[in-house]
Amino acid sequence: AVEAIRRTISRNSLETRVRAVRACVAHGGEPYALRRSRMSRFFGTAILQQAVWDTVTSAEVLERLKHDDDSFEPEVVQCSPLDDLMDEHIAVMRVCTSGNELNALQSATGLFSRGLVDSVAIHQGSGFDEMLKIAYFLWGYGFELELAGIAIVTYSADSFLEAFAAQSQGFHAVRSEE
Repeated sequence: AVEAIRRTISRNSLETRVRAVRACVAHGGEPYALRRSRMSRFFGTAILQQAVWDTVTSAEVLERLKHDDDSFEPEVVQCSPLDDLMDEHIAVMRVCTSGNELNALQSATGLFSRGLVDSVAIHQGSGFDEMLKIAYFLWGYGFELELAGIAIVTYSADSFLEAFAAQSQGFHAVRSEE
């Protein structure tokens, strides 16, 4: 997917304005990586081969796994905090991590602290409690929140719940210009 995004960036001559980063983003804890493997799913008589990502932690295991899977080209992606991957202005940070959005955001606290992130777009895939944690995290860095077009009162769980219940399709945070 990242290669397709990079080709789109190139075809539209956006190289000086847009950068696609393919990385595993993690906040704190033990160093780890993700390893791509294959999972077979059966649909009647058809078999669908689908990529899945497994967590690996040991450096020795990481090295061995790079070479022993012929189902895909060997691929292991080391996980790092977003703060270690970039140190530049970000107009829009798009976060879509299948339930690990808060972890990804927490890995960028340095970027947020230095005011390098102007806006955040998050797909609302988690439940209310997790999304409210994300809201409090972003409010802590001065962001105003909008959920599916509904402005949310800063630090108001009730306002967030009202917007969450009305429409649960998207989440967008914009840093206040004040």
